[in-house]
Amino acid sequence: MNRRLVDRAIGNTCWSGPSGRSCYIFNTNQVVWQTARSTCLQDGGHLVTLETEGESDFILQILRSSSEYASYNWWNAANDIDNEGVWVWADINQPVTIDRWGSTLGGIEPNNEGGQEHCGELRSDFNFLLNDSQCTKKFMFICEYEWN
Repeated sequence: MNRRLVDRAIGNTCWSGPSGRSCYIFNTNQVVWQTARSTCLQDGGHLVTLETEGESDFILQILRSSSEYASYNWWNAANDIDNEGVWVWADINQPVTIDRWGSTLGGIEPNNEGGQEHCGELRSDFNFLLNDSQCTKKFMFICEYEWN
């Protein structure tokens, strides 16, 4: 996908990522995980996948440094919906290999609290490290768009 087409189609400027092959839109509508995923797919992208340390650092820096974004939780593509405990990035069908999970007093995430946490969020009170959450909660979300 051409970057100019992304900007024109979505009506926002994409934040160019460190690879130079992706850009990111921070959507401030609070929706359930499946709606966030569908919105990104409909626009020609997918929920953000933090496949490398550089990409993760880039996204976390934006979230941590922006007063507009810093106090909210954000959906990403991580999920174990199909196979409990096997975390994958939705729509690119790759395993979650980056070890950027948060921790709580009860232990290290993901913990599938209550047997109902299957979708990944970047949690503000974990300094935007990964957390598993109930997919029916409403959070803001980040779409990733790749171009040639």
